[in-house]
Amino acid sequence: VSTQSTWGSDSITCTLCFCLIKFRDTTKRTWLKWNRDSTRNMWGYLKLAFPNAIFVYIESLSYELMSLLAGNLNNLRELTAHVTIVNLADPMYQAGLGMAMSINAFVANAVGAGHRNDSIRYELAGYIVSLILTAVELGILLPFRSFIAHALGASDPAVEHTVSSLLIIYCVILWQDNTQHVILCFYKSLGRQGTSLPVILICYYLIGFPLMLLFGFKLSLYVRGIWLGFLIGYYLANFCLLLILYWTVDTREEIRKVHDDLKLHGL
Repeated sequence: VSTQSTWGSDSITCTLCFCLIKFRDTTKRTWLKWNRDSTRNMWGYLKLAFPNAIFVYIESLSYELMSLLAGNLNNLRELTAHVTIVNLADPMYQAGLGMAMSINAFVANAVGAGHRNDSIRYELAGYIVSLILTAVELGILLPFRSFIAHALGASDPAVEHTVSSLLIIYCVILWQDNTQHVILCFYKSLGRQGTSLPVILICYYLIGFPLMLLFGFKLSLYVRGIWLGFLIGYYLANFCLLLILYWTVDTREEIRKVHDDLKLHGL
């Protein structure tokens, strides 16, 4: 279900982008069809594209690893509860990702134009929108978590109880997930994807994964422990990303570099 939802969302996104390029007059100056000039500065493009692609992969892989761990608990009820939450999480993730992609377009355009204040305003607006989106999602999930658990097939009372408790943990993750989309939006706009990637790898896998093993197996918290370990890794990643952005990134200088690079290539 999760894979089909992601494939459907990506297909719709590609179709809409194609229609925008093909039929909107606003793209005629920037889209000159495919030719030899299209490959100019390809390495610079790939340096930005590879970290993005790897990031999407490692984030998806983290959920797969959680599912493998849940399966190794040798408890069908715990696994059923986990799968229920994962299937619920995918459309929530897609909603936050779609919001961040929209905000990223505004921020990136402001950065490319050299308008630092506008880029910051758009980023703040994106964070406010993410908070509103999160509030709406939490307003649905938390009050009706027992009903949702039963509606998603958790007819076993023990499974329903586990799903209800997992929903509380997931709601905290959801808030951080939507926040992370907005944080990474600014990194992408500045062309700093390579900076954020090691942070995600370390926090998710070198810290979060061992915590999943500790809480889930050693401390016998089972699937709740697995999600709790993932939650800590998520929180730590967002904290480090914000810290790096605040202490090490000079937004004025970064925006000037992006603006100068665009002028160099005649854009």
